[in-house]
Amino acid sequence: MFEGWKGRWVAGLGVVAMLSACADAPPPKVAAASGRHVSPASVPAPVLPEGSFDRDRAKQALTAALAARQAGQLPEARRLAEAAVDAWPADLDAWAALADICQAADDQNCRRQADFFKAKVDYANTLPARSAVLGFQTIAEEPVGTAGSAITYDRKSLDTASRLWAFYNVQDLRQDGRQVPPGPSFSEEYPYLPAILVVGVIAGVLTTANSMAGK
Repeated sequence: MFEGWKGRWVAGLGVVAMLSACADAPPPKVAAASGRHVSPASVPAPVLPEGSFDRDRAKQALTAALAARQAGQLPEARRLAEAAVDAWPADLDAWAALADICQAADDQNCRRQADFFKAKVDYANTLPARSAVLGFQTIAEEPVGTAGSAITYDRKSLDTASRLWAFYNVQDLRQDGRQVPPGPSFSEEYPYLPAILVVGVIAGVLTTANSMAGK
């Protein structure tokens, strides 16, 4: 009988060793799904200086831009409208005002770009911030001269896409709490617990085997 329990004890130790190895093994990598559309790799977004995005500053600039537009001061109106979209790129009214001012100044390239980004922002605002981040990253990484859906990307439009990429990344950081340093993981806080559990299991197996062998 003791020999039978000795065999079970050895088998039990083998199972414990296998479980311990499985617990330490890293999770398997999941292959990327194949298909026609491939999302861009998640790379660090541009980081702009603190205070680059300010909703109140954007509203003040937009109000001043509309006043300058009403007074016929188109260069000043455009400068202020561009300041508004820079300060809060998700503001559809600021993009609309910029498009109108560019149209009044007969600058069709400016008007097309303002309309283009207004449409992109309008759609991005319906998405999770992470999706908007990837969308504007895709545009920002295009080479100069690439034909987009409504414009050909020049340096200015790609810089605008980079700013939108940075803006929505800030919103994503705020939404998922990534700006808060994570606490230690369970295994980091209790590094010896797995070993203690294994020892406890082995001790239980030995106790049971000794008890049965004495009968």
